[in-house]
Amino acid sequence: METRNEKLIYLVKKAVAEYGADNNIVAIPGFLSKSFIAYCAMREDLMLSLKYIEHLRTIPSDAVIRSALYYTLISNYGKCFTDAKKSKSPKLEPLEIFKNSENLLKIHEFMMGLRHEFIAHRGETDSEVGIAFMVFPVRRPDENAQIRFKQLKDISLKENKIMEIEKLLNFILSILEQKIEKCSNKIYKSFFELFTEKEIEVMIMNGIK
Repeated sequence: METRNEKLIYLVKKAVAEYGADNNIVAIPGFLSKSFIAYCAMREDLMLSLKYIEHLRTIPSDAVIRSALYYTLISNYGKCFTDAKKSKSPKLEPLEIFKNSENLLKIHEFMMGLRHEFIAHRGETDSEVGIAFMVFPVRRPDENAQIRFKQLKDISLKENKIMEIEKLLNFILSILEQKIEKCSNKIYKSFFELFTEKEIEVMIMNGIK
């Protein structure tokens, strides 16, 4: 399995391959780029979630694929609003994001409820209902009763709810674009304030092996 450093080198090489023919590619230090990377990663997660929704609409009968798409949709959404204390990365704040949209806040709370009580933890939720019951043999009364289990577990949503979630995702993507642009402007300004031309030359990555 590739290490983190190996993956970082791979990404640098991809950047050089894509942009290096006509540009010098310069590394941006982590202390400047952390928020930018976090918001861009959220954007990627939500754009992928929109693709999950497309597939949910076109795969009506495969329970395994539908459940995988549905559960990953919920998980990806929740990542944008949960703490990342270890990496000290930013998260989205509902009170800021939905301060002027009560309807979208309700859909957000629905999604986070699924994340907390259905996907990340085994809480009491309408999305996962199970029963335990005993089976007493009628024709073989000498046999012991046995305990059995039955469960109903949601693997998708109705179209009207999917449309609401789609609207929610597109709204948050518009907010993320604003945050990404703000981070970009801040990085650009700080980068040239912090580093001299000679220091920037040392940071060029085009020749990385």
